[in-house]
Amino acid sequence: MCGTVWGHFCQTLPEPIAEDVLAWLDSQTVRIGRDVFTMLQALQAMAPKQYSALTERFRDIYRDINATLRPAFVSPDGPLTLRISEMNSGMGGVVGGKMAQLGELRNQLLFNVPPGFAVTVHGFALFRDAIGLTDLVAMECGNLSPSNPQELHAACTRIRKTIMAATLPDELEEAIWKQFARLQSLKGKDVAVAVRSSAVGEDAPGASFAGQFRTLLNVREHALIDAIREVMASLWSPAAVSYRKRLGMRETEAVMAVGVLTQENAVCGGVAYSRHPLDPGLDAVTIAANWGLPKSVVDGAVPTDHFMVSRFTPMRVVERRVAIKQRKFICLPEEGVCRLEVNPEDAARPSLDDAQAIKVAHAAMRMEEYYGHPVDIEWCIGASNTVTVLQCRPLEVARDVQTQHLPPSIPPLLHQGRTASPGAACGPAFIIQKEADMLQFPEGAVLVAETASPRYAALLPKAAAVLTEHGSLTGHLANVAREMGVPAVFGLEDARTRVHPGKELTVDADLAMVFPGRVRQVLARPTPRPMLGQTPGRTAMRAVLEKIDPLTMVDPHAPSFRSASCKTWHDITRFCHEKIVMELFEQAESLDQKMDDCDMRECRRLVAENAMQFWVLDLGGGVKPRSEELEVVEGVYMGRKISRTIVKKIVTLEEIVCEPMQAVWRGMMAKPWEGPPPIDSRGLMSVFMQATTNPMLDVSRGSPMQNKNYFIISKDFVCLQSRFGFHFLTVEALVTPDPSNAYALFRFRGGAADLERRATRARLVGDLLADQGFAIDLLDDALNAKADSLPPDKMLRQLEVLGYLLMHTRQLDMIMADPAMVARYRAVLQQDIKALYAGKSLTSAPPG
Repeated sequence: MCGTVWGHFCQTLPEPIAEDVLAWLDSQTVRIGRDVFTMLQALQAMAPKQYSALTERFRDIYRDINATLRPAFVSPDGPLTLRISEMNSGMGGVVGGKMAQLGELRNQLLFNVPPGFAVTVHGFALFRDAIGLTDLVAMECGNLSPSNPQELHAACTRIRKTIMAATLPDELEEAIWKQFARLQSLKGKDVAVAVRSSAVGEDAPGASFAGQFRTLLNVREHALIDAIREVMASLWSPAAVSYRKRLGMRETEAVMAVGVLTQENAVCGGVAYSRHPLDPGLDAVTIAANWGLPKSVVDGAVPTDHFMVSRFTPMRVVERRVAIKQRKFICLPEEGVCRLEVNPEDAARPSLDDAQAIKVAHAAMRMEEYYGHPVDIEWCIGASNTVTVLQCRPLEVARDVQTQHLPPSIPPLLHQGRTASPGAACGPAFIIQKEADMLQFPEGAVLVAETASPRYAALLPKAAAVLTEHGSLTGHLANVAREMGVPAVFGLEDARTRVHPGKELTVDADLAMVFPGRVRQVLARPTPRPMLGQTPGRTAMRAVLEKIDPLTMVDPHAPSFRSASCKTWHDITRFCHEKIVMELFEQAESLDQKMDDCDMRECRRLVAENAMQFWVLDLGGGVKPRSEELEVVEGVYMGRKISRTIVKKIVTLEEIVCEPMQAVWRGMMAKPWEGPPPIDSRGLMSVFMQATTNPMLDVSRGSPMQNKNYFIISKDFVCLQSRFGFHFLTVEALVTPDPSNAYALFRFRGGAADLERRATRARLVGDLLADQGFAIDLLDDALNAKADSLPPDKMLRQLEVLGYLLMHTRQLDMIMADPAMVARYRAVLQQDIKALYAGKSLTSAPPG
């Protein structure tokens, strides 16, 4: 019974990037919690006051789950601003991920990072509460769907307008101006700054928010407050809202810190990856660069130079692709930036020389070594030839490196581009010429545009693929496309003129080719998994599952098998399951009146050929209705002849209509058990030691190992609780016409030998079941196996195999130290299982 909750929960897990993961988690947790609590209440009704501690454990676990799903709201109490010299990587919850990492690089690794400060999340919370932003966001975004761009754009516009029209609280403004005065004393009265986003969760693994928020460059004093408000407002850009919903983050919990750093006048700048995102085994650092500010590289607006620098010492440039760089971004003398035409002689010249490329690569490798994972850094080089780090975040790399494959025989419509995100897809072409076109983008279309603008990230949930004429592997849009698993090819010359709107295209991003029509050869290849890593939705899901799913209460006879030891809801379910069964049968075997009170008339001993002590509890519909349920028993009491009418306590196999039980029984009876295998002296000593050291085998103690074996059944359900000597066995199954609800569980533990032999036997049984499609979980001598989502005929066949194995793997642990004997028994078991699947009768000859 306990498997039904966990099986259904795992079957209904949403896609990793499904919308509203936290809302789904919330509803599923409530449903599961209700089911677990119902079982808990049933146990307490059977044994009042005996398990009160179990209720407290349930509530403690529920409080932990609630803390994950509903984290504490950020309070305005705390520092409103902090200098970068006060920051480190552990302060992401105070100054946001971006500024926390920059503080770490500056203060611990001594990288050149611009001086500056941050408006903290407490400063943001003070502003948020002052203007009632939480209620507005809840109202605007509560039922918002990323698949409706018009509604998304309108809601986000209303939120951002409210923020831009509001005034910062006086104490927050005062704190900002004090920090700015320090920068003026350091850099001069006319200091210019870059105002950058640093949202909580930004730059996290699998949730980079690349290009989703605003960055304002070359901001002067008079525009500082407006710039800070604008960055805060960008927390609700359409791209950011869409992205958060895909990651399963709640809008009302979005929090923005703002970084204010002195503006660098870059001669050149760009992005570096310490590993290649599509081929992490490649021993080279990937660098994209252009003249002027890094903005042109991260925005994907212009062609860029690409360098590959060997990671081996001595480091050297092993590949160089120099683009014709016709435009760059520079700081204007007054304020702001402009796009400027590059001099013809510089356009074809590399924006980095080899020594500079090696400097950038070395910086990226130092950061990777320090953090222990690949990194993506934004950098620039000024007149002093010093590498300045502007950003550092974890880099998600491919987990499935694509093998080389041949293109189809038909000629491509577009080629000679660059893979930005791997995979293959098909859909009608939709060309975006202007921003208004984004509002009309249809579901499942191939997005075709001039540049790889980060604004298009809002459309990725609907896009089949992305094709652009300009853009880089290292740009923001490429980053988000890889995270979401959307194939993308950049650098396809004249894509907008060679593609016809509405015509179906097949995109082979691995080969950077585009074909007309639907090409099955391309689409038949396995699709790479999204590089999502630890998204907030997945992190929350994992934390919740840790409180729900692990089973630590395995042995019901261990001293630790008690209410206070339950660590998860699965433990509580297992505990209730065991205790309810115990209570049921203890009450069933007491006075007849207690049987009447507990409605235990369906508890009967199984009468069948070769049947051991098996009892059947019918939960309803598992046994044929009887015309006569009662029988008269006569006897003599204190010299007087008496008679009583009692419920018949036997059931025949022919009366069982539960098909899952019948299948298990067929497997159990398919072949007579040959008895324990021949045992050597060491195996005998192992058994002797186990028998003398295990208190549960002391017959004078009324060991539970002497208990009967129980089938709990309904029409479609069976749960077999069995103890054969030293062994603990459970078979549980639900067989339904709808395969999505069907499952079979097999739990096996114990044995007569030492732990090493028992563990070896568990591995043998696990291997046999894995060959039949069961998912296996092994811990020492404890085996858990599961099969699900099978049609009735196949599921019943699996149950026959389980019945066969639970009978014929008994006491095999005693010979597990003899490889030859193990091989012989393995061969016989495999042969018999094969015969069972073929519907053949089994021979009774022993192995070898």
